[in-house]
Amino acid sequence: MRCFIFATHGYLSDAFVYSIEMILGQQENIHSIKMNPNTSTESIKEQLQNIVAQQESDTEYVVLTDILGGSITNLMAEWMTKENIHVLTGTNLPVAIELISNNEDISLKQLVHKSIYQGKEGIVYVNEVVERQEQERMEF
Repeated sequence: MRCFIFATHGYLSDAFVYSIEMILGQQENIHSIKMNPNTSTESIKEQLQNIVAQQESDTEYVVLTDILGGSITNLMAEWMTKENIHVLTGTNLPVAIELISNNEDISLKQLVHKSIYQGKEGIVYVNEVVERQEQERMEF
């Protein structure tokens, strides 16, 4: 089984969970941890331990954070000393959807790389796409 944990500054993690469930339907294997200005590192660790305590012992974890070097990412990185824990940062919705919707079909490492690729492909300057389409139409 795989468990996905969104760990971000503020309420972004809750927004990821909400958006994913809006698109993919209710999910049992995703969780949210948020860091606010008054959140202690002990509180974050406790939230993480509570999530882990609810899972089976062979669970693989994917922790998705918002920004490299951020305090929440640094805390999650301390936790990845085990083989079954993978931390991704710079998370966006295409990455998250790819991970969660295809989470049992391939190895976790392959899935992570595929998801990162989808996340990068999902970043598009729409103005240029529209301009290209208009130019192509004018060429006909």
